[in-house]
Amino acid sequence: MKTEHTVIRQYLDEVKDRMDCPRSVRTDFLKELKRDISRFAAQQPNMTREVLCDRFGTPQEIAESFYDRQEAGLRLQRLRNSAHRWRLIGILAFAAILLICALVLLIAHISAIPVTATNPY
Repeated sequence: MKTEHTVIRQYLDEVKDRMDCPRSVRTDFLKELKRDISRFAAQQPNMTREVLCDRFGTPQEIAESFYDRQEAGLRLQRLRNSAHRWRLIGILAFAAILLICALVLLIAHISAIPVTATNPY
C-alpha cells in the first residue's frame, strides 16, 4: 500500500507533467497546490489518488484550469496595457496640440513686431 506522502508526490508529479509553462510559474503553482493538499490530507484518514481527484480534480483538469486562469490573467493584462497605451497617446496628443498652439502664438507675436532698419555707422 502506498503511503500518503507517495500518493501526494505522484499526484503532484502528474500535474507537473501536464503543465507546459515557465518553470517559475509552474513551481509557484505547485507549491500552492501542495500546501492545499497537505491541509486537506491532515484531515483525511485514508489518502488515495481517487480521494485527491474527487477533491481537487484529475491532474489533467487541474492543468486545464490553470491554463484557463492564466489566459484570463493575460487578457486582463492586455486590456490594462491597452488602456495605458491609449492614455499615453492621449497625453502625447494633448502635449502636441499645446506645443503647436504655443508656436502659432510665438510666430504671431514675432510677426507683429515691426522691423526697422538701422544704420550701424
